Amino acid sequence: MWLHGNQLTGEIPKELGNLANLQSLDLSDNRLTGVIPKELGNLSNLQKLFLGGNLLTGCVPDGLRDVPNNDFVKLGLPFCSEHPCVSGGAVVDATTLGLVSDCGMLLAARDTLAGTAALNWSADTPIADWTGVALGEASGRVTEILLGGMGLNGNIPKQLGSLTNLQSLDLSDNRLTGSIAAELLDLSNLQELYLGGNLLTGCVPDGLRDVPNNDIARLGLPFCSEHPCLTGEIPPELGGLSNLTGLWLCVNQLTGEIPPELGGLSNLTGWSLTQPVDGRDSA
Repeated sequence: MWLHGNQLTGEIPKELGNLANLQSLDLSDNRLTGVIPKELGNLSNLQKLFLGGNLLTGCVPDGLRDVPNNDFVKLGLPFCSEHPCVSGGAVVDATTLGLVSDCGMLLAARDTLAGTAALNWSADTPIADWTGVALGEASGRVTEILLGGMGLNGNIPKQLGSLTNLQSLDLSDNRLTGSIAAELLDLSNLQELYLGGNLLTGCVPDGLRDVPNNDIARLGLPFCSEHPCLTGEIPPELGGLSNLTGLWLCVNQLTGEIPPELGGLSNLTGWSLTQPVDGRDSA
């Protein structure tokens, strides 16, 4: 199966592990994400495996270690039994792979923030020992992130929305800016959400309304469905506001094209047009 450079997106289908006679699999140089499914380890006849040039995270299942021709070096990922997020000797199963994915997402989230000196989040430290992180006894996955008052700067990392077992998220009393990441809506198990005491703008995604324990009232922001919407085209006159540093036009009903005059806003440090403008996503 040769699908090199076909601009494929999404995760590697675990069903490929059922192709018992497969000898060659080339999915390299696409835009695949997520972890490498352990089911590929069932391919006992596999002689060639090329997965490099994608956006894969986590670790390489140990069952693939003996594939004669591979590009594992290009992946830059350790084998699962060697991954620092997992205790030595751990059985590489679905829980282990999920935890490795959680680890990768949190490391990526850390890299988007400033003011992380107080965090010991590192690929060299088991995730169970990370500051403010707790694992569920039953799931073995990340269920709590408690980072209130840690001096964090930047936007809320969208990677947090990939922590599917997360139940508690406390980012309150930091110096976070920008809008609330829409990816938090993917946290279907979330029971606690604290974001107050930051410098957040925009509106609160409506799906967060039902989180049982929250401090949304402290934010002083409307829910997105209650936010007054702008209609029509973006005024080109905005390009004359030479001292403008932030432009947030998300969650509106704007049409037309983005005025080229906005390109003259040399002091602009933050902007968002996350809703489609003229049929295109302009974020």
